[in-house]
Amino acid sequence: MDDPFNLVFYFDVSNCETCIVTELERLKEYFDEIDIGKVIILVSGMGTRDLEYLKKINHINFEIYHIEREQLRLPINEYKIPFLFLITQEGLVFSVFIPELYEERFSDDYYEHVRNLIINSYIDHF
Repeated sequence: MDDPFNLVFYFDVSNCETCIVTELERLKEYFDEIDIGKVIILVSGMGTRDLEYLKKINHINFEIYHIEREQLRLPINEYKIPFLFLITQEGLVFSVFIPELYEERFSDDYYEHVRNLIINSYIDHF
């Protein structure tokens, strides 16, 4: 991670499938044309082959990694729901967001905010 921060989407395979697919679509909508290295997807409960299949069928260009649920030591992880957060190079987690399937405007606001942060971080680099 050479950038000041990255957006991370975490989910467990046992989470709401519609919620996961919806957020994957939103990530593509907001971030596909921006540096895809800025978005990281962490998934627990799937093997390597399943991750590759998930990436292929959903046309995901972002980095996607398997992680054991216990490895992600965030209090929010206890609720067993998909969530997003920003993480710095130093490992500081901030701007945690729980998407609400039926309140798209909250997700849109969050993604717009993160997108603006990413664009501004590029401007600040130059």
